[in-house]
Amino acid sequence: MKTDYFVGEEGLLKLLTDYQPTFEMIDDYGQQMMQGILSTPEDYKTCLDKMTGAYVSIEPLFTMAVAYKENEETRLWVGLKRELEEKGEKITAASLDREASALVAMPRRVRAVLEGYVESCSKAIGTCQTQLKRIEFEIKNQNNKTAG
Repeated sequence: MKTDYFVGEEGLLKLLTDYQPTFEMIDDYGQQMMQGILSTPEDYKTCLDKMTGAYVSIEPLFTMAVAYKENEETRLWVGLKRELEEKGEKITAASLDREASALVAMPRRVRAVLEGYVESCSKAIGTCQTQLKRIEFEIKNQNNKTAG
């Protein structure tokens, strides 16, 4: 279950490992787009299907990662505040913010990785849809010219 990834740093590392093939596939299609390798309707349909599948798979993880990072940061902030209060030390919100923020580096990293790949999938999906429409239009115009 996808929520199992959000039970500590080990779970987050497992998420990155388990989804590495998906990330590499997204990167590979990004390179193909940059190099102009995709050209046929079939190329774009395959890319569209794979990017849509990747998006559907990792977008919920991204949403969970955002919530997990925010919850962990709040939990740590409150814990640090209580600890300082118990010691009778002076508390400043800015220092608590920085310290709590530093303690959620791994959840922040995972959130950022997922966010980047969700955005990449989204852009690739839009590009594939646009290119398929363009190719369809060109084929239709060629057929109209030869028929006429």
